[in-house]
Order: sequence, then C-alpha cells, then structure tokens
Amino acid sequence: MHPKHLAFFAAAALAASLAPAAAYEAYSPSAATLRAGPGVGFATVTAIPPYAPVNVTSCGPRWCQVAYADIAGYVFKPLLVAGAPAPAVAAGPGGPLDFLGDLLEAPAAAVAPLAPAAPVAPAAPVVAAY
Repeated sequence: MHPKHLAFFAAAALAASLAPAAAYEAYSPSAATLRAGPGVGFATVTAIPPYAPVNVTSCGPRWCQVAYADIAGYVFKPLLVAGAPAPAVAAGPGGPLDFLGDLLEAPAAAVAPLAPAAPVAPAAPVVAAY
C-alpha cells in the first residue's frame, strides 16, 4: 500500500473513533436533578421524575449530557440506567390485599364464629432455687 493511502486510512480511522457515539435512551430509577453544567456547582434546570426517559447525547467520566422533555442539561452518570424503563403496570380492580375487603364485607352467616377459649389453669408459682 502506498504511504499516502496509508496516511489517509489512518486519518479516517482516527476521525471515526473520535466521532460522538450515537445518542441512546436511559432513565433513573430515582429522581434526578438536571443541571446546567457537569457538576453540583451548576444551577438546577429541572427535576427529572423517577423512570422518566431521557436521551443521553454524551457522557464523561462522572456526568452525562442529556435531553429531557426538550430541555438539555447534565445528570450525574451513576444515576442513569441505559435502556427504556419497564412499562408501568396498570392497577386492576383492587390490589394485592383486595381479599380483605371481601372478608370484611361478607355477611355474618358466611363467617364462622370463633369457639370460646377453654379456661386455663393457673400455673404454679416459680421460685428461684439458690
């Protein structure tokens, strides 16, 4: 290969490696602060609610530049999880303890009465032996 071609391919490879990575979607499982710059010394732009999707455009070692609701800013990198958040599960009629309502609203005849407790004989006094 001619040295002129080698230099061209080396420059092209270097330029491709320096190109910014494609943006990706992420979210934070907890509330996150969108800041004007990469650090806590920068002003707060807005609060990002938990599991709200953000577009990550670039990341440094500690902060990522993101876009949330068409607002650009920076989020602390450890708060972000790559990918789309899991869809929220719609609550159906009732919840995990819905059966309690059925028990409380049942007619009295449907609930068996408790048997009276048997009398308990008094226990012998405990005397410490030395």
